[in-house]
Amino acid sequence: GILYLNAGRGDAFEGGELCFVDDGGERRLLAPTAGLAAVFSSGWENLHHIAPVRSGTRYAVPMFFTTQPPPAEKIAAR
Repeated sequence: GILYLNAGRGDAFEGGELCFVDDGGERRLLAPTAGLAAVFSSGWENLHHIAPVRSGTRYAVPMFFTTQPPPAEKIAAR
């Protein structure tokens, strides 16, 4: 996921869009907006990249989540 801390489109920077690429190679852009959080799985089903920032400074917080089974001691305590 990603949380945008500032807005693009001339406010603080140009470029930096979140770009998803579908099976046919078509690109879908998500414009950076301050406060916007985009959360998505990042496997083969959501190929993505960030477009180059052409000017200014883009501030964002990348987020990485994972799933895993609970530890054995947590299961035994139930």
